[in-house]
Amino acid sequence: REVMILQELEHEHNPNCVKLLNVIKAENNKDLYLIFDYMESDLHAVIRANILLDVHKVYIIYQILKSLFYLHTAEIIHRDLKPSNILIDSECFVKLADFGLARSVLSYDDETAPVPVMTEYVATRWYRAPEIVLGSSQYSKAVDMWSVGCILGELIIGKSIFPGKSTVNQIELIIDLLGKPKQEDLEQIGGAIDSNTINSMSGKQKYTFSTFFKGASPDAISFLKRCLEVDPNARASADQLLRHPFVRSAPPVRSLVPVVRKIHGLPELPPDAVPANDRPVVRGQAPMAPARSPTRGSPKRGGEWQPLA
Repeated sequence: REVMILQELEHEHNPNCVKLLNVIKAENNKDLYLIFDYMESDLHAVIRANILLDVHKVYIIYQILKSLFYLHTAEIIHRDLKPSNILIDSECFVKLADFGLARSVLSYDDETAPVPVMTEYVATRWYRAPEIVLGSSQYSKAVDMWSVGCILGELIIGKSIFPGKSTVNQIELIIDLLGKPKQEDLEQIGGAIDSNTINSMSGKQKYTFSTFFKGASPDAISFLKRCLEVDPNARASADQLLRHPFVRSAPPVRSLVPVVRKIHGLPELPPDAVPANDRPVVRGQAPMAPARSPTRGSPKRGGEWQPLA
């Protein structure tokens, strides 16, 4: 399944997914060797090195959202987003990798088709959405958006925000930040762990977003709240978050949205549905663009934002 999905990705329009260059069958006829783009590092190592500026963090999240928007419009969910599966180079160019758990949710749109049963054994525990942690066998693209919130939180504080040691501990850590889920949220999620188990937990909300993510901007806090919703239906989509103020200073959304919609035969959006500017805007300054390399544009480590020529 991973090979099939990777072969179908159009990298001309989705450069932020790793490109499968070749597939080599092993001599034992049982194993496959997959040849990918070379990338210098991954986001896990970069976060631990503590070398990212705020502008890099915004640019990284922007690229992740671009890639997810492309995948989700193709009805594909990644299901294993985490820093070690996000490859990055010295120019802060990002590519999503490891599609071993990715799958299509296209049949959800067909009311006559049976709803696929999803496994709860996906995603590293620390980045699992509540519906997966609670054992739900039916979930959607929203699981990827929860992971995006976890990744941004980790970029801000430099460590995982929900490092659970077990399923129960994972739920407790989520409650520490978000409080106990409402009964209607639990009913919406379903799952193997019932509401009585949740309500019997002694934990309660210990932090606010502002105290937990110290130093984060108001836009970053707002972005995190849109991702880290217990109710998956209340979570923002990649399309919505690409228009969030937190990423509006990144390269323009306009360059991607019309292309993806055209690929999938969707009608054009009205002009006010995407940012009006064709240049990224740095708060308090005139429209600017990041310094560019000869091959691709990205804000460089310690570099200056340069006006477009």
